[in-house]
Amino acid sequence: MLHQYLSNRSSLVVKAALAAAACVAFAAAHARASLVVYEPYNYGLAQGTTMTGVTTNAVGLTGAYTDTNVINSPNDVSVNDVTYNTSSMHFGDLQTQGGSITSNPNGGKPIFSIGLSSSDLSAFSSGTVYGSFLVSTNANQLGTNGSGSGYVDGMLFGTSTSDDNSSIINISPISWGQNYGQIRVGSVAAAGTGTQLAINTPYLELFQISININTGAINASSWTLSASQFANFQGNLTAANLDSASTGTGSNQITEEAFASGTDSGILSSLETITNMSLFSFGSTGTYDEIRMSNASLAETAPVPEPATLGLFAVGAAGLLLLLKRRKAV
Repeated sequence: MLHQYLSNRSSLVVKAALAAAACVAFAAAHARASLVVYEPYNYGLAQGTTMTGVTTNAVGLTGAYTDTNVINSPNDVSVNDVTYNTSSMHFGDLQTQGGSITSNPNGGKPIFSIGLSSSDLSAFSSGTVYGSFLVSTNANQLGTNGSGSGYVDGMLFGTSTSDDNSSIINISPISWGQNYGQIRVGSVAAAGTGTQLAINTPYLELFQISININTGAINASSWTLSASQFANFQGNLTAANLDSASTGTGSNQITEEAFASGTDSGILSSLETITNMSLFSFGSTGTYDEIRMSNASLAETAPVPEPATLGLFAVGAAGLLLLLKRRKAV
């Protein structure tokens, strides 16, 4: 009888643990339901592995990563210099997994590209696209007068060989000739405002792009947040709340922002030529991670574990731990 009782109790514990785990998995899948791109760089490669030729296993991306290194002068050196990091870029409560990548330019302009699926392309021309990525650079940003060496770190959308000048969409927290980055969609562009980024420090770059498919009217925004600033906006991550904050280094501020508004009558035909997403570094070492794009909300591109999900996970973990203890005692 006692053995049967313990066996039943163990069975109940296992069922409870499995149910909790299933709820956690369902909640995680539901949270990503409308993500059109999710790239956590969860590849399990060795530290320092060159990512060129690695086939993507991410949501909404296709093919293999390519480092084309656009050549701008005879002194530029073309090398495969985008490498894999086994650890992710941790950023407060932001959900992260897998590893990250680092681009080490060697006199050239590495364009690290990957194909976009058709659903991602249609998202750009069907309303509003929300996105985010983590970025860190080892180069000091341009001063407030726009002088100094040219550094660029950002995300581009265009053809497989597009650079920061010929890309169709450009989201850059650091951009050559601009004080605090820029955002550009077609011919509509704006330089950012704010404060200088800290080097070797991860930032969350958020962006929101709306295109009117009838008139070509464009409204594009980007915001750069430090970890403490992201913590401040958790639960209230909307364009309105970000726009209402001042720029600076305080936790209730945002580090950078850029707003571009106007009309480009040829933007729709340009969007049809987008086939790739690229990460771009020039004059600095850029590290990237956790790329997300959504057609639902800005908050979805920067998810944090919800208390209910954490509670279910805790129940499952406690159940498994209890089961293991009982088995050892038998």
